[in-house]
This record gives sequence, structure tokens and C-alpha cells, in this order.
Amino acid sequence: MRGTSGGGSPSLQTQAVVVKPPPEGVVRRSYLTALQTGPAVLQLPATATEAWAHFQLAAQPIGSLPLTVTWYYPDGRVLGSAAKPNREDVTSFIRSRSPVPRGTWVAELKAGTVTVQRLSVRVGV
Repeated sequence: MRGTSGGGSPSLQTQAVVVKPPPEGVVRRSYLTALQTGPAVLQLPATATEAWAHFQLAAQPIGSLPLTVTWYYPDGRVLGSAAKPNREDVTSFIRSRSPVPRGTWVAELKAGTVTVQRLSVRVGV
């Protein structure tokens, strides 16, 4: 807060405020990679045979909310969902013997029925 008092400026005051996270948690950082331990990418080459979604949580969901990651084909159909442990780092991947079909794939992290984060990656575009 700033202001004046008696013609002078009082010393600057700082007050920390702690905001309680929502029950579904908070994602600090999310990114996609071509390999499990690879660098973050925005798109994958047409020859890619896998994609990894990484969700780093700043606040984890409350214990009773199950975590799932669902992958969606470029046309919006569900490829599949996987239950995930309630950890600070959540990962999920898709893999194919042949190159992953071209288009924009989506990985969605949910806590219970609430979408916490959606990632998309373009393949072969």
C-alpha cells in the first residue's frame, strides 16, 4: 500500500498473502517431449513414434480426487485414459511401432471430473 500522511510518505510495507489452492491442484509447468527425458517441444516430426506429456504440479489435488491423463486423436476421439498417482510430477505417453499419425494430439490432465491442464502437440505439420 502506498500513500501520504502529514505531507510525507510512510515507509513501504509488504504483506505476504497465502492463497489456498483449489481442490484439483495447480499445474506449475506442463510440456511435451519426443522422448521420456527429452527437451520440451512444440511439434514433433512426421517420423515420431512416441510423445510424452509432463505435468509438474505446484499444488497436488486433495487425496480423494483421482488423477487421469486422457489422450485425444487429432480428430477429437479419445485414444485412451490412464490413472496416475498423486505425485508432484505426472507423466503420460503414447507410442506406436509406426509413426504417430499427423495432426494435433491433446493430452488432458484431470483431477476427478475437473480438467486441470490440456497440452497439445502438432505431429508432422
